[in-house]
Amino acid sequence: MKPVEAIRKNSRAALRIGGTPALILFLVLLGLRIAGYGIPWIWVFSPLWIPLAFITGIILLAVLLIVISAWADCHRVPDCRFGTKS
Repeated sequence: MKPVEAIRKNSRAALRIGGTPALILFLVLLGLRIAGYGIPWIWVFSPLWIPLAFITGIILLAVLLIVISAWADCHRVPDCRFGTKS
């Protein structure tokens, strides 16, 4: 492979990886913040943390539902010792 072809191939891969909408929005908001617009820092970084908070919330909700389900199933059985040490 010629060096020019390798550069083209790598730049396309980098563009695909780095071209996510969240990253683009982050860079736009960062540019506006640096340019002097009064955007708070929490909103500049929001394209990065909001998806993570959403995924974390879904995972916590799933864990909570699993624990509640296990607790409810355990209380149907007379000898169940859910949450107690044996």
